[in-house]
Amino acid sequence: MKLDIKQKLIIFICGFVFLVAIVIASLSIYEGRKQVLATFVEQSRGMAQILADSLVQDIYFNNVAALKARTRASLAHPSVVQVNVFDRSGNLLSSVRKNEASDSPADPVYPPSESLSGQWQWTLKGNSLHVEGPVLSNHATIIGYLSMMFSSQAVNRAVREIFQDSALVTLLFLVVGCLGAVLAARGFSRPIFTVMSTAKEIEAGNLSARTTVTSHNELGHLGASINSMAAAIEKRP
Repeated sequence: MKLDIKQKLIIFICGFVFLVAIVIASLSIYEGRKQVLATFVEQSRGMAQILADSLVQDIYFNNVAALKARTRASLAHPSVVQVNVFDRSGNLLSSVRKNEASDSPADPVYPPSESLSGQWQWTLKGNSLHVEGPVLSNHATIIGYLSMMFSSQAVNRAVREIFQDSALVTLLFLVVGCLGAVLAARGFSRPIFTVMSTAKEIEAGNLSARTTVTSHNELGHLGASINSMAAAIEKRP
């Protein structure tokens, strides 16, 4: 099927609008996810630091019962999944996990190598965020290590909401863009069709036909030339 210039313009503009909408939506989702993840990491890191500060005395005096009570209390937070506490030698002092009654892990638990550097680190593994770091005394001496695992379901939900919002905005952008494409193509092609119609009438012998295109662009100049040509032919004996 042969397409006329109006149809070609509509297809071209709609395709361009679609491409721009996809790019904007992709950037929006990427930036939104990055910001949500950064906020989640910052909040989790702050929670881990608060817990580490509260464990200083219990680790120093090897108060295992108090350690277990504090770490298990931290599981009340919706995103906290697991908490492990180690002494400065890397020995496990407490390990608690959400929805598990026993405080004795089935598998051996070792201090994360990242925390042994003396700096807080975080890693995103699948659907969980791992935050590890040293527990420091008031004199900035390492007396133990803390490892916490947070569920990233909240991040995933936020990203899904961003995706849904972006999809809705993209759809609206496409609808408005396609309507604009139709109007723009109609406005651009109407003078062309008018000039073509006049030229066909003159070709068919109607020398009194005149185009009504009066714009000052190339189409206007072409319409004026056709009108002049028809007038000159009409005056011939």
